[in-house]
Amino acid sequence: MIFKKALTETDLPPDPNKKMEVNGVVLKVTLKQKEQIDNYAEQMANKYHIDPAIFKKLVSIESEYDVRAKSDAGAIGLAQLKPIAVSESAKYTKQNLNPHNWKHNLEMGAAILAHNLSVFKNYTAALAAYNQGVGAVNAFLRGEKKLKPEGQEYLTRMHSENPYNPYSSGDPYIGNI
Repeated sequence: MIFKKALTETDLPPDPNKKMEVNGVVLKVTLKQKEQIDNYAEQMANKYHIDPAIFKKLVSIESEYDVRAKSDAGAIGLAQLKPIAVSESAKYTKQNLNPHNWKHNLEMGAAILAHNLSVFKNYTAALAAYNQGVGAVNAFLRGEKKLKPEGQEYLTRMHSENPYNPYSSGDPYIGNI
């Protein structure tokens, strides 16, 4: 019987200078580690009743699978959680999770996306809210302001770069923002 070693944040990546490319994205993890991240992302997507392909694409775009990713805005980890999202996620996960732990980070990201989906009823608006905030999307829907250009770019990337494209062929659940 072969036992797979559990992936921990100290294991990722074993060589920070080693880079791999998958579908044009340079990764800071090995393919095996990417597979483990994808598998756990899928588990969290299923737990929170969101589309696993969409959630895995979110992780790919947000962090390019870099568990140590940190944005200029202070977002961290695989799901690129900002401090406000970390505090909000406790409401949705019913747990106090550590955003620096890669598994907890994925769970919080999945919970936030699931919450956004319950609010907006379609993935496009839910993803826009994940990227720009619920308030920004509500203001956009009321005609009070436009989404920021980076938010539009984010949605374009979510739509166009997904090899399993759940946005195609008129799925009413996907919708428009």
